[in-house]
Amino acid sequence: MTLAEGLAQSINTIAVQVAQRAGIRKVVAAAHRLGISSALAPEMSLALGTGEVNLVELVAAYAPFANGGTGVWPYGIAEIRDTEGKVVFRRSGSGAAGS
Repeated sequence: MTLAEGLAQSINTIAVQVAQRAGIRKVVAAAHRLGISSALAPEMSLALGTGEVNLVELVAAYAPFANGGTGVWPYGIAEIRDTEGKVVFRRSGSGAAGS
C-alpha cells in the first residue's frame, strides 16, 4: 500500500510506520514548519493524532497541501456585523495579527 492510499483510507499503521522511519523528532519539526505552534510530545502516538492543537493551527498545517506548497496565515473571523448589518469589524492586512 502506498503512503497516499494509506492516508486516504485512514490506515493508521501507515502513519505510524512513516513516523518510525522518519523519526518522531523530525515529525514534530515538520509539524512546526507547517504551522503548528503548540508543544508536541515526541511520542509515537503523535502519528495517530494525539497532539493537542487548535483549529487555526490545524488549518495552517494542512493549507500547504491544498495550496501548491504555499503556507498561509489562517484567521478565524473575516468580519463582524451588528443586527442592522453594519460592519463593526473587518479583518485587514495579513499575518497572524491581521494588522
